[in-house]
Parts: sequence; C-alpha cells; structure tokens
Amino acid sequence: MPSSLMHIYLIEAGPRLLAGMSEDSSLHAEKFLREMEVNILLNKRVIDYRDHKVILEDGIEIATRTFIWVSGVTGVTIGNMNPSLIGRGGRIWGSMATVGRNRAVAEFSKVQMQGWLAWVMWLVVHLRSILGVRNKVVVLLNWIWNYFTYDQSMRMIVYVRKAKEIRDREKVEATTH
Repeated sequence: MPSSLMHIYLIEAGPRLLAGMSEDSSLHAEKFLREMEVNILLNKRVIDYRDHKVILEDGIEIATRTFIWVSGVTGVTIGNMNPSLIGRGGRIWGSMATVGRNRAVAEFSKVQMQGWLAWVMWLVVHLRSILGVRNKVVVLLNWIWNYFTYDQSMRMIVYVRKAKEIRDREKVEATTH
C-alpha cells in the first residue's frame, strides 16, 4: 500500500508524550514524529475499538483496519536499590526511546541527547545487551545492512487470511449467484 494512503495516529491520554522522560525529550520526540507526518492526539483517551473504529472518550471515532493498543511502561521497584540511582518512571540510570531512523531521545542522569547521537547511543546500549560476541557481530551486520539498503523485510506485517467480513461476504455471494 502506498504510504500516502496510510495515516498513523499516536493517541496519548496525557498532556505530552514520553511522560517518564523530561519535557525537553518529550518535545523532541513529538517534533520528530510530526516531521514523519504522524498524527499526534494529546489529552485523548481510547476507550474502545469496535467495528473497525477506534473510539475516544470524547466521542471521536477514527476508522481503521489496523489498530495497535499499547500502554506505558514503569520500572519495577527494587527494595534495596539506592534511590539516587532511580530515575523517572522507576528506571535505573536512564531512559531511551527511538522515534525513527536517525531519531531518538536519551537521558542518563544529567545528560540528555536527541537526534542522531541519541539514536547511535540506543544502538550501542542495545548491542551491548546481546549475549555472545558472535551474536553481537551478526546483529550489528544486520543493522548496518538494513541501514544502507533500507531493507525492512523483517518488519513487515503480512496478512495471510482475508478479513472476516470479506470471507463472510464471499460465502453469501457464492450461495446467492
């Protein structure tokens, strides 16, 4: 499907994105998303999804066939952890969020970064968390390949079956014609 026919909405019940991070990081993330033409709705709460429509608390309905509903993440408190090491959202040492290609926000104690540098930092932190040198090399080479070739094949969502409405309609049509 051409991207011009897709509309991506990010609906947030709160007054800003990434509430677990600083307001500055939140504003940068919002700016990056708007540059990518993501429709951001703040102070809007999703209450339901039915009949291919996202229903908001204020009555607004957004028609869609694809709906991904997620919620925020808060770190689990560790009883004997020094409170000075715990940051916003109960996270230890810092928070990072990728927003897209070459776009991220990151916070570590008093250090904040946005854009390409934060994105590279995200890659380094996540590459370090992979066990085994061989696995790290394979992941790094895959990332490099995908970066330069724009290969997104691993991230595609493929529908194997037709939508239920289409299958039902085809059954009716098959028996009435």
